[in-house]
Amino acid sequence: MLKVHQRNSQVRSRAFDIRRVGKTGTVMAGLGAALLLCGSSTAMAASQACDVIFSVSNATDLRAFQFTVDYAGLAAGAFVGNSACTLPAGLSDVLNDQDAQSMSVGWASTDTFSGPGAFATCTFTTPGAAPVPGNFGVTVDDASGVNPPAPADPMPTTAVTIGACAPVASDCGNGIVETAEECDDANTVLGDGCGSHCNLTGSCAGTPAAGCRHGEKSKLLLKDDIKTPASNIKDQGQYQLKKGDATDVVDFKDPVGGSATYSWCVYDNGQLILGKDVAAGTGWTAKGTTGFLFKGDAAGVSQILMKSGAAGKSQIQVKAKSKLGTFASPTLPLAEPVTAQFVIDDGVTPVCFETAFVPPATKNTTSQYNAK
Repeated sequence: MLKVHQRNSQVRSRAFDIRRVGKTGTVMAGLGAALLLCGSSTAMAASQACDVIFSVSNATDLRAFQFTVDYAGLAAGAFVGNSACTLPAGLSDVLNDQDAQSMSVGWASTDTFSGPGAFATCTFTTPGAAPVPGNFGVTVDDASGVNPPAPADPMPTTAVTIGACAPVASDCGNGIVETAEECDDANTVLGDGCGSHCNLTGSCAGTPAAGCRHGEKSKLLLKDDIKTPASNIKDQGQYQLKKGDATDVVDFKDPVGGSATYSWCVYDNGQLILGKDVAAGTGWTAKGTTGFLFKGDAAGVSQILMKSGAAGKSQIQVKAKSKLGTFASPTLPLAEPVTAQFVIDDGVTPVCFETAFVPPATKNTTSQYNAK
């Protein structure tokens, strides 16, 4: 006898598909895909894997059992990854069917599960703090006694406990902005504002712009804090172009009163690995009649200096360092060759400055890239 209990109107329409096969009376269960889709999160967090234990808390004998879990009170996509559920020894034909905010766990077998006892331990990967039992709403969908159509066994009641949690490394492309990531749009595709290393790339084109101005003296520095636990707070970036081509102050598009976007773009072996945008307006001041200075924290960019001049006199300087952790170095070391650009785009006539750094760099390790 199949017993169905509906605690609320949100019981899933996915059937557990309990059926007899042949003459053996073996009970089988329809299997669901064990994949939990995820959305993006705006809060940077260190992910951790936590065991969530679902138990039957009363005395009952079961041959088939399915329940649905809703992640009550959590933002969409809070749980990600290939969440795995394990059941007591002897149980088989497990349904583990997940979507963004729900999961169904089920089992059917000729073996018997007897409560009270832990039924399923499911491992979830979640950003930030560990979940609490109150985050989980459990609805019993289907349950069958051991000897149907004998008198019904008591309907199983459930309980949730949280087991051990362990930190996990950031996983670029999982849709969660984790430690050492600036963004995560659930892919590693270039050109959509979030790069293949989960770094913000802003308005920078996927490939270097053509027709840029150059300088006789340049420097590019990237520092990546790889100590455990990793943190973006100590990451740094710097680009200097000095003794540049002739540049008039009007070429800077008036960042104080104008509307241009000022972008620092870094390409490694032709691929965009770093892109930072600073808008005109807030943070900009004029430097006499020859240039402009930005100070603040725009996506981790803390300072920009633009100075006009005749050939060999102009310069561009960009510094990135953020106490808020909003600047993240791209993953190091770099493949090389590396190209750094500074692009001024007012939507009419873009102006760009460029340095192509000839390999090998002065230093190119997992924690620092330094080229001149």
